[in-house]
Amino acid sequence: MANLTKCKTCGKSISENINSCPHCGEKNPIAIDLNRPVSKKDIKELIIGLLVAILVLSYVMGGDTTKENKKAINIDNEKKEIRAWYSNGTLHQSSIKEWKLATSENKLATSADWIMSVNKSIEKKVTDSGTMDTLMPYSIELVSCIDTAISDNNTADSENSTTIAVLCMSLLKYD
Repeated sequence: MANLTKCKTCGKSISENINSCPHCGEKNPIAIDLNRPVSKKDIKELIIGLLVAILVLSYVMGGDTTKENKKAINIDNEKKEIRAWYSNGTLHQSSIKEWKLATSENKLATSADWIMSVNKSIEKKVTDSGTMDTLMPYSIELVSCIDTAISDNNTADSENSTTIAVLCMSLLKYD
């Protein structure tokens, strides 16, 4: 059985479950009684309503934040990788043996340093483009040349890799 309350306009008894008063036609006839005790059902309905509203809002405002966060992390990691390829080269004064044992990342970064210090034309291309990625094909080519030059067993492992790099840069016309 429905609970009864009074219409806020005409004061006659009405059901709490109606949208308009059958006596006077008032829309939303139920007056809010601020002194009425709050039931557990009311609290549950409020909490559920708030949770639904928060979920809907977060979806509408941010979409699937997990996907967005993963995408942002991937983009950030890609930027770091793009920026980092030319950093931290340590083979500038290395021996041929050290060059052979080095990582490809270290070889690439060291080659980038050598090219930028010797070839002003390539340095200008990099500066004009605004990205170090312009330098990458030259660095790859220099690493390949050095690796090819030292691939035979006749090359002295104690020889300085800089000597081979200078010869390769001359051969590639990077000087």
